[in-house]
Amino acid sequence: MKAKIFTYFSMNIAPPSEIQINDWLERHPSIEVVHVAQSESMVAVKEGTVERSLSITVFYREPEPNA
Repeated sequence: MKAKIFTYFSMNIAPPSEIQINDWLERHPSIEVVHVAQSESMVAVKEGTVERSLSITVFYREPEPNA
C-alpha cells in the first residue's frame, strides 16, 4: 500500500484540492483507492484573517505487475 498526500495552504476557504486530486487520479487510472483521510487546521494570522491548512491523504494500491 502507498500514500499520496495533497497539502494546501490558503486564506481562501475553498482551495483547489479537488482539482489536484482529480488530475492525479486521471493520471493513475489503474490504482485502487483504499482509504482517504482529511486533516484541517486554521490559525488567525491578523485580526479578521484566517489561514487554512488542508491535507488530504489518499491510500492506494498499485496493480500487480502480472495482473
